[in-house]
Amino acid sequence: MDTVVYGVMRSGTTLVCDLLTVPERSLIFNEPMILEGWPDAKVKEMHAVAKAFGLGVEDQPPTRETYGSFAGYFEQAMGAELAALDNWGVKEVHFNYWRALLDQYQPDRLVICVRDLRDIALSALDLVRGSLLAFPGGQRLRDEAWLVARLRHDVREILALRQRPHFLASYEDLTQRLETQDDLAAYVGLTALGSGTVNRKTAAGASRQRELDKHGAAISSRSVGRHGTEDAGPALALANYIWQALPEYSQAFGYPIPEASKQEMSDETPIPWQAVQDWRWPGPDGFDPAFARRRARSVAARNIGEGTFVLGVGCTLPVLKFMLPPGCSYLGVDTVARPPMVAAAIWMVGDLPDAPDADLITVLGSLEHVADVPRFLNAVKDRNTPMLLTYHASNDTQGLDRMRFGWQNHFSRDDLEGLFSEVGFQVNSLWAFDGHQSLFRLRP
Repeated sequence: MDTVVYGVMRSGTTLVCDLLTVPERSLIFNEPMILEGWPDAKVKEMHAVAKAFGLGVEDQPPTRETYGSFAGYFEQAMGAELAALDNWGVKEVHFNYWRALLDQYQPDRLVICVRDLRDIALSALDLVRGSLLAFPGGQRLRDEAWLVARLRHDVREILALRQRPHFLASYEDLTQRLETQDDLAAYVGLTALGSGTVNRKTAAGASRQRELDKHGAAISSRSVGRHGTEDAGPALALANYIWQALPEYSQAFGYPIPEASKQEMSDETPIPWQAVQDWRWPGPDGFDPAFARRRARSVAARNIGEGTFVLGVGCTLPVLKFMLPPGCSYLGVDTVARPPMVAAAIWMVGDLPDAPDADLITVLGSLEHVADVPRFLNAVKDRNTPMLLTYHASNDTQGLDRMRFGWQNHFSRDDLEGLFSEVGFQVNSLWAFDGHQSLFRLRP
């Protein structure tokens, strides 16, 4: 193998993959997971990429019976033609087996893609929303906690990977500086980069198509520095939290460093890959607001009856839909519309979309981000709809830096009871159900 491209998800790796794919000269496969045995959908996708590029593969996708393994298919069906190219390789964003991949294929060159970690987090939320990467039942649920755990794992691994000789391709430079593109071409031995979108088109899906619709085939800098224009709220707070929790990434790759000092890191990855993938995992040691929201959704779902129409206010991700009992319907509310399940509204001031048939309003892990809580509660009460709400009372979060999580208010238990009563709610309380946050059923 000539070249391997690695990067944390949403760092521009697919863009680099297509830049390094040049007809008749260079081909980089987009996340083939070549060591995964036989991932059937991915095998068909890579077969389609090979055909689109012009390699002499069969008309029909290969079968396991013929080749035994995915790596065997690469070697037997495409090996000779790939070897005749000036450059071929793979791009990956999964760091669970990067050492085995590099050891087995001994690539001549390594390209590492990076991007401001705040923009990575916001873009990853878009990915989860757009592709609906949430699954009812089973072990996989793509929520904010999954994103935090995934980035904690992958940042540790990419910092280990960067110890090897490599070309550093920052998303910001690639999209704004032609010199970086020229340097990348020279690094892999090409006179010019590609201008097609063979990987993005062939690996299409709703999220990829939206990217093509937004940016087109040309390189666009439209998403550079997007954290600077993101509306205040849980999504931006999560991005800033991740950035602050992993300062070693920004320090290593030349991005603005948060005020928090760099923590010493051990050589051992603290979050195993399988834990990242299991939505039932309770999370790493210490308090994490994303895992708190996961617990909030779980306890709320257990308190919602079958057939309920739920209006999920400040949802960020419409994950609760996939945790509800049978017969339920769901409409999420965020500051930006995310069809088909999330409507746009300035929800933090109580401006909610019309949903006269809603049986229940949920506010889970979001009230802490509201600047004027009385105004919000009064506006919601006027809808005359019961509400399930979670909140971290200051009594139950002593020792935690609430400001670090982007929380805008700091009510005690007594404050909350007085506020709910003053607004005009009947309240049932489950105090500190996970040690820190409480669940309230509020009825006008």
